[in-house]
Amino acid sequence: MLSTMRGLCFLFCVVIISLFFDRILASSFQADDDHQQTNNTTHFAIFVFGDSLYDPGNNNFLNISIVYKANFPPYGETFFGFPTGRASDGRLIPDFVSLHANLPLWKPFLAPGQHEFINGANFASAAATVLPENNPLTLNLDIQQGLFKEAASLLNQQLGDVEAEKLIRNAVYLSSIGGIIEVDIACCGSGIYRGHDCGVGEYDLCSDPDEYLYFDGDHPTDHAYSELAGLLWTGGRDNFTMPISLKQLFEIDLEDCETRNFSRSLSYAARVTVMTARSQFPAFKSHCPSIKNKSSTKLQSSGKDEKKQGKTYQTKLGQANILREVFDVLQKVELEEILSRILASSFQADDDHQQTNNTTNFALFVFGDSLYDPGNNNFLNVSNGYKANFPPYGETFFGFPTGRFSDGRLIPDFISLHANLPLWKPFLEPGQHEFINGANFASAAATVLSENNLLTLNLDIQQGLFKEVASLLNQQLGDVEAKKLIRNAVYLSSIGGVDYWVFDSDNATLSMKQDYVNIIVGNITNWVKEIYEMGGRKFAFQNVAPCGCSPQAKQDNNLTINECYEEMLEFPKLHNNALVNATKELEIQLPEFKYMIFDFYTALMDMTYNSSKYGIKEVDIGCCGSGIFRGDDCGIGEYDLCSDPDEYLYFDGEHPTDHAYS
Repeated sequence: MLSTMRGLCFLFCVVIISLFFDRILASSFQADDDHQQTNNTTHFAIFVFGDSLYDPGNNNFLNISIVYKANFPPYGETFFGFPTGRASDGRLIPDFVSLHANLPLWKPFLAPGQHEFINGANFASAAATVLPENNPLTLNLDIQQGLFKEAASLLNQQLGDVEAEKLIRNAVYLSSIGGIIEVDIACCGSGIYRGHDCGVGEYDLCSDPDEYLYFDGDHPTDHAYSELAGLLWTGGRDNFTMPISLKQLFEIDLEDCETRNFSRSLSYAARVTVMTARSQFPAFKSHCPSIKNKSSTKLQSSGKDEKKQGKTYQTKLGQANILREVFDVLQKVELEEILSRILASSFQADDDHQQTNNTTNFALFVFGDSLYDPGNNNFLNVSNGYKANFPPYGETFFGFPTGRFSDGRLIPDFISLHANLPLWKPFLEPGQHEFINGANFASAAATVLSENNLLTLNLDIQQGLFKEVASLLNQQLGDVEAKKLIRNAVYLSSIGGVDYWVFDSDNATLSMKQDYVNIIVGNITNWVKEIYEMGGRKFAFQNVAPCGCSPQAKQDNNLTINECYEEMLEFPKLHNNALVNATKELEIQLPEFKYMIFDFYTALMDMTYNSSKYGIKEVDIGCCGSGIFRGDDCGIGEYDLCSDPDEYLYFDGEHPTDHAYS
């Protein structure tokens, strides 16, 4: 499956680009799952461009070799019962999308006879290319574009200029072209992988295509396309579409933008994209003229200048540099974008970054361990092993140690930037606090079970601190406004890893480990329910990291470069699976429970094994510490310090750098 996802990544990248530039306004189109035709006179359409992954049979009508066609058995056998020209045993992704969107199944554009284009058209052609010279035999992208222009002209004749223009403006343009698919063993074909000649000459055919990912050497089965289409339509649990799904794209009403709360409906990345598009595409400027793009705001950090080593940390909406920065963030660590989709329903963050007159307040409350601790442990009577309030921590961004286990910022800090919230002080820091934007209770080495670490702020203590804040908000805002804030707030957590670190697993069976995981996740579930009882509804979970791959784990267990301590990966895998199941149960038990899970485990593993795409050169050795992997004692005694933390995944033996967190 992983190889397939890599192989199909281009498909999703193309769709994601469409999603970024079409996510502009709030919802209108209701695509009922019973697939009944509505009485709404507005037309909705999808225009499909692509290659064999999307071709419904256009190549049937081209005078080309059978190699470029799929109009012979056993193609089509599973769903249609006969070959249609689709390179599958049944349907393709656009077919399933039409089903979800309550649209009729498109005929091939080149099929003779009468065509209705009010629901779109499919111009895709197997073996189509972006560059015409790469394949002059099929419908390259330029030819498909020409066919679309023909369809647009016919729509003008059929509907009139006004309605045709409205249809084209509201349509979705779905494309899959230019990609290469990796080959595993297929259901139909010849050779060791059944990679060629499905239906031609002597070939093998599996008994159940539903058990296969690929039907022939290059193309998924009907069952696989069904799953892929579901991901494309909904985004899926792993958020394969971002910042929104195709269904959400359909629900956007481009005609009603000025009457809607624009900034509240969009994620940070989508707002940035809108502003950039307005600056680069003149036609874009006529839409939603109330959007402003006039100021920039700095992320404040204790009065220190945020410029360091030629970098600027300003949010300049509408400028290309921030757009590149946003896309880097989305590609590297997806939490910001995924979470911002939840935050989008909460935060009233105008694009001019000015305070609005709306009396509703929006907040993010943070619970966790050292991955999220902004410096709360500075104010606890604990040893330096639980603190990061000494150099070289903090050197990259703040220029001084803040208590964060990083050379700079942590994930919640980047979230505050994207959500247009102020940078939180540690909750335990003396002085005046404003909680209308939330608070950060995280504490390094915090545990879910209080008995696992009595020295820091375990989850129960952090929950108690949140109750104090809720009480103060009642006093400050009044009961009605405080309840509104608590209800609309997002509750972000990253905790549990330390509980597994301290567990004595030497003689533990798998059953014993699973029981322990159930206790940890059960306590997290109880924490959710308690906040839910207080009025909270939106929860964001970061799962447990692959701690067996950290420099500290390698050093402590005498591992080699590129090696992970497998025993230490067992608990995170068990925990992360249990967390997924628990949130599904909570959805059933709590009717208004909304959540997302950031797969931190997979993100960090991807950074480890594909470091170059994140601009990271060193993943095995920490930037700061002692020992062969610099796995211990950063800033304590004699230790080594790298010259450029941005080139490192880990700053000390356990914690990522500012660059990695970004």
